[in-house]
Amino acid sequence: MCTHIMATVFDCFTEWPGLRGAMAFALALQSVHDLPEGHGETIVTATTAIVVLTVSHTMFHLSH
Repeated sequence: MCTHIMATVFDCFTEWPGLRGAMAFALALQSVHDLPEGHGETIVTATTAIVVLTVSHTMFHLSH
């Protein structure tokens, strides 16, 4: 019983941040069309950098 509860809690902690990140990335991509004078491109670049750094950091720590 307790193992099932812990698995459910773990799933919630791993799925919600991914959905939040996907929404942030989608909004960043939309900002290219909505914001003037290159501000959208800056947001996409910053968002992409954060995604790459976060994923590479996570993969590094999972492999060690």
